[in-house]
Amino acid sequence: MPSTECEEEFEILQSIYKEIVIEPDKPNGESLVSMLLFPATGDDTELRYVKLTLEFLLGRDYPESLPKIIFRNPRGLSEDQLEILLQDLVKSSQEMIGSPMLFQLIDTVKDFLTTNNRPASECPICLMSFTDFDVFYTPSCYHHFHSRCLGIHLQNIVDTYNETNEVKLSSEAIEKLCPVCRLGLDPAIDIDKLKAAPSPSPSEELIGEVEVPSEWVENRDKLKELYDKQKKQGGIINMKYVT
Repeated sequence: MPSTECEEEFEILQSIYKEIVIEPDKPNGESLVSMLLFPATGDDTELRYVKLTLEFLLGRDYPESLPKIIFRNPRGLSEDQLEILLQDLVKSSQEMIGSPMLFQLIDTVKDFLTTNNRPASECPICLMSFTDFDVFYTPSCYHHFHSRCLGIHLQNIVDTYNETNEVKLSSEAIEKLCPVCRLGLDPAIDIDKLKAAPSPSPSEELIGEVEVPSEWVENRDKLKELYDKQKKQGGIINMKYVT
């Protein structure tokens, strides 16, 4: 059973955060507190590019003992960022030991997500990092893509389907999936709008360093032959959409 002080803290948290989940009867008298957190973007949920589920495992003598802090299903954050955040939380919890601390720790995570509200990963399609000048798309699974890259990928899916099937379908009628996890994308996703987005911007360290390998030039005919074979067998490569 949690202490009276702990129960009072739970009541306060539940009055502030309607979405918080508290399980006070875990094994060994522990309590589990969890909450899905997003950056602060007001009412515009489309501007949320990162998220994580924050969990606290509290011993029966909390707050006299430190909570165990766990990150579940982080999206859009790098391993380095998560390590920095965890270190900040541990340091803060050590400074507040003996006092209720969960509200302050939750607030620290929300501030961190707001400050770092930009994907730290690479676009899975072009493998280029996201820059401040890029336009990108975030599906519900939070696997981020450059808008143009995703638009070209989805257009290739539609074109390949209609090239290999007698019954032609509109782009709206063809199922569109996340290229990473295969979760269904919004059926109303506008492929033309995605394709109209600017091309990805190379990061500063790559500018001036891009060079076509000589072996690619030497094997151009072989690559062309491979491309023709893939296209004939139903591959999704389509040169008219490659930039």
